[in-house]
Amino acid sequence: MNKEPIGFVASALVAVSLSACGAADAVATDSGYDEGYAEGYAQGLVDGEETARDDVETHDDVRVEADKYTGVVPDFVGQNMAQAAHWTGAMFAVPIGNAGVYLRVVSSDGAFITDENAADYRIVSQDPLPGTTFAVTYLLDSDGEEYDNLVDSQGVEEVVVNVEPIGR
Repeated sequence: MNKEPIGFVASALVAVSLSACGAADAVATDSGYDEGYAEGYAQGLVDGEETARDDVETHDDVRVEADKYTGVVPDFVGQNMAQAAHWTGAMFAVPIGNAGVYLRVVSSDGAFITDENAADYRIVSQDPLPGTTFAVTYLLDSDGEEYDNLVDSQGVEEVVVNVEPIGR
C-alpha cells in the first residue's frame, strides 16, 4: 500500500498552517485553500516588478474538469516559484483535490531552490504539460467501502519545473 499521498497531505497541511501563522496575508484561491503568501506575491510582483510572462501559451481550449477520481496538472509556467507551491521543509508540493503533486525544481543557474530564495525565480517550463489528467484511487476500509479522502495511488506524483532567476 502506497502511503506517500497521506504523508503529502500531512506535509501540505503543516505547511499551510505554518505559513498562515506568519506575517503574510492569507489569499483565497479558486481551489479553496489559503496559500498564505504576501499580497505582492499574490499579485505576481517581486519588489514591484511583474514576474508573470506575457508570452506564455494558454491552454484554455483543452479544459478538463477535475473530479474525485481525476486530477489535472495545473499550469505553472509564468508563475513566481514562491506562488506556485508550498514548501514542505524538504520540497515544494501542490494539493490537487485530495491528491497532490511534488515539484522537482531545476534552476538554470544551478541553485538549490527553497522557500528562502523561491521568490527570486519564475517557472519557464514544466513536464507533464498543463491539463494532463491522471487517475486517483482511494483506500478501502475493512468493508470494502472507499474512504472519501485517503488517496491510495495517483497517476502523476511529480511535475518537473524549470526555473530562471528574475531580473538577472
